[in-house]
Amino acid sequence: MTIFDYLKKNCEVAIYTDEYGNTYMETKEWEYEKIISGAIEISNKADDAIVWLIPEVVYEKHSEIEIAIAGDESVDPVRNVRRPYYRMRGVPVTAEQAFDIIRRTDRFLNFYVSAVRSHEDYIGCMNFENCLIQKNHYPTGYGWIRADGTIGANATTQKYPTVREFIEEWYKLLYAFPYLNLIIAVTGWNEGPWGDETVSEEEFCKEVAVGIYVHDRKIEILNPPNTIAKYKEYNKRYGTPPEKFEREYYEKHKYERYKTEQANPAYLRKCIEAYGLDADKILKRG
Repeated sequence: MTIFDYLKKNCEVAIYTDEYGNTYMETKEWEYEKIISGAIEISNKADDAIVWLIPEVVYEKHSEIEIAIAGDESVDPVRNVRRPYYRMRGVPVTAEQAFDIIRRTDRFLNFYVSAVRSHEDYIGCMNFENCLIQKNHYPTGYGWIRADGTIGANATTQKYPTVREFIEEWYKLLYAFPYLNLIIAVTGWNEGPWGDETVSEEEFCKEVAVGIYVHDRKIEILNPPNTIAKYKEYNKRYGTPPEKFEREYYEKHKYERYKTEQANPAYLRKCIEAYGLDADKILKRG
C-alpha cells in the first residue's frame, strides 16, 4: 500500500480527490506536514481540521514508496516495552550522503539551532536517534549513521514506541534518502544488555519481536523469523567490525579524536551553512 492508503486505514486522516484531479489531506495533527513532504496548507479550521493540498507531482512521488506489513496490523509487538533494544545493519552510503543525513536528523540541530529546527529540510528523529554533534551527550557519537557512511547501531528507541511510529519515521527518512537499505531487528528486551554488548547473536535473536526492512523504495514490517534471517544476512555483509556498532564505541575512544571524532566544530559549521544560514552569527548567539 502507499502512504495514503496507510494513513486512511490506520490514522485519523481523510484523503480525497476533487473533480479536477486535485488531492487533499484533512487531519487534526500537524505532524502530517512532515510525513507528506511537499503538501501545502490551504485551510486551518482550528479544532476541526487542517486541510492540505497535495500537488499531483508530489502525490505521484509519494505513491512510489510501498509499505508492507506482515501479519495482523492490529498487533503491536513492542507497545508495552519501555525502551526496546534494537540492532540495525545497513548498506554503507557515501560520506556526502552521510553528511546529508546527519545535517537533517542530528538532535543537536533540533535542540540548539532554532533556524534549522524550523527549516522545511530538517527531518529530525523520533525513536532512532543521531547524536553525533553534541559533545556532552552520553555516549559520545551515538547514532545509526556514521560520518564515514557506515549504517548501523546497537541501541534503544525512545519510551514505549509503536509500529505506527516506526512506519512514519522511516517513511520520512526513506522519502528524503531513497538510497537507504537497512534492516532493524527490534526486540522486546527493555534497554538490552547494557554493559554486555558481547552477548551472542543467538541470544539476541531469541529476543527479536519485529523487524523494519527499508530498501528499494519500500518499508516492510517483518515477523520475527524473516527479521532474523535478514538481520543475519546484513550483519554478515555489513556488520564488521562488530565493536563499531556498540553504543559506547565512540565514548570509549573519545580521547583518540584523530581516529574517531566524527563531527568537529568545522563539521557543525558545514551542517548549518548547508541550510544557507550564517554559521558565525548562529554560533555566536550560542
